[in-house]
Amino acid sequence: MDAEIICCFKSRCRNGFVRLSIQRDAASAQNMYSINQLEAMQLASTAWNKVEVSTIANCWRHTGLAADMPSTGLPEGVKPALQDHFGEHPRPVPEILHPTLQRTLDILGGSPPTEGEESAVEIAARVEEMEF
Repeated sequence: MDAEIICCFKSRCRNGFVRLSIQRDAASAQNMYSINQLEAMQLASTAWNKVEVSTIANCWRHTGLAADMPSTGLPEGVKPALQDHFGEHPRPVPEILHPTLQRTLDILGGSPPTEGEESAVEIAARVEEMEF
């Protein structure tokens, strides 16, 4: 379902990593391919921000998650509005969703059911049990 989105995201991640490696090589870094968790998260964030809204919309349309939209692309002004909306709210925009999916999300209250929230004490206990 998300193959096009994942492919685009991974391509952007690889591109960012190659650019970072080239910069490190130019700076004579000891290990130009070494990357820590923060750098990986920053690369992922930058890569995700470069995935076009139209890529996501096309994938949703192909899988039936979104209602059919004109193949000429999004109308002018829609892309910035979607980016603003998704930046503030993780829920999809109802106008572009397939009606059946929208009804399902409305029934669920917009978020999938979970097994339950863990308390801070439970989370801490689980972390203490982990082997590092």
